[in-house]
Amino acid sequence: MAIRLTDALIKKLAPAAAGQQYLQFDSETTGLAVRVTGGSKSIILDYRFRGKQRRMTIGRWPEWAVSAARTRASELRRLIDQGIDPLEQEATARAESVTVADFWWRVYEPHHVATRRPSWARDVRSMMARDVLPRLGKRLVKEIDHADAAALHRAITKRAPSRANRTIAVLSHLMSYVERPHVAEDGEKIPALRAQGSNPCRGIARNPEDRRERFLSPAELGRLAEALERHPGRNTANLVRFLLLTGCRFGEATTATWSQFDVERGTWTKPSSHTKQKRSHTTPLSAPALALVAEMKAANGSSPYLFPGPTGKPITTIKTAWRSICRQAGLDEVRVHDLRHSFASVLAAGGASLVLIGQLLGHTQAATTQRYTHLVDAVQREAVERAAAVIMGQPGAEVVPLRRAQQ
Repeated sequence: MAIRLTDALIKKLAPAAAGQQYLQFDSETTGLAVRVTGGSKSIILDYRFRGKQRRMTIGRWPEWAVSAARTRASELRRLIDQGIDPLEQEATARAESVTVADFWWRVYEPHHVATRRPSWARDVRSMMARDVLPRLGKRLVKEIDHADAAALHRAITKRAPSRANRTIAVLSHLMSYVERPHVAEDGEKIPALRAQGSNPCRGIARNPEDRRERFLSPAELGRLAEALERHPGRNTANLVRFLLLTGCRFGEATTATWSQFDVERGTWTKPSSHTKQKRSHTTPLSAPALALVAEMKAANGSSPYLFPGPTGKPITTIKTAWRSICRQAGLDEVRVHDLRHSFASVLAAGGASLVLIGQLLGHTQAATTQRYTHLVDAVQREAVERAAAVIMGQPGAEVVPLRRAQQ
């Protein structure tokens, strides 16, 4: 039942039950009401606009007295009569003041970054925290232009050219993300903040990058194996061995759980949430890899992860331990990811085709596997040279007659 709202009446309203709310409507101004949620009281306006029921919060009571709220409700009613939706007008006004940092924390980080691979998400958060937010965080999203993005790229280039390219790619995706409406983490609807096709990062020339290809030689693999035997951290040493024996990505290994392994079939099925290609990938495991898994299961069976850290959660980094291992093995400029390249190089040396290498590494694009072309070519050339030697009857070669002997 509607009654005339006063400040004295609102003060006497009983709090709502936990998790509940109720409305007390005003008999004088249509749609005006006080909403009681727990011990909190707010004055709202209910109205219809183009056939849709709408509800707008005028303000919290007692910061907003009833007399001021009633005046504000009358102003809003006049806008509605003129064909203007107050809620849309308010959303547009808020959008005008959204900064890059606001959008990052309320939309992009929780709705996009947090849903991706943990290693990728950590890298993006690092780029945002170190470069993007300090330079552009307080700027309005709508104000960022090509000159701002180019200046950011140049500044990072002085320190790390490749990192500058990665950072501008992240900013570019964020700026494309703001071109459509979203719902913020707190439930607020945020309209598109920029016009379609207005990405300020378009046209920024990327720094040239030399693709780094580092493969461990058989001698280096032998020294690495010896260093792993001496390394005091058994879990870390086993992680390096596992990376070498499977050619998987670091994040795929550290998030691997025992349930993903089928010992009888000798396979490892990586779930789509753990792979870069965003689809499940089943790969066969060699006998040494299966033996290593069995050994770790016996030692770390209480944890769901193959490589748990001190807190029980997966290991996130082995940078310090890896540097120590490389020093002991006499390895220069070798990254953990180079173990994956080394696995592929051994496959190529054994005669595996590019297609097979791509399948075992979980590549979805043939172009990704092309970096190993020269390794496969070398094996193929050696094979045809051996064949030619046999055919031509060169010394030491097994002669294969090209025609059947005359009967």
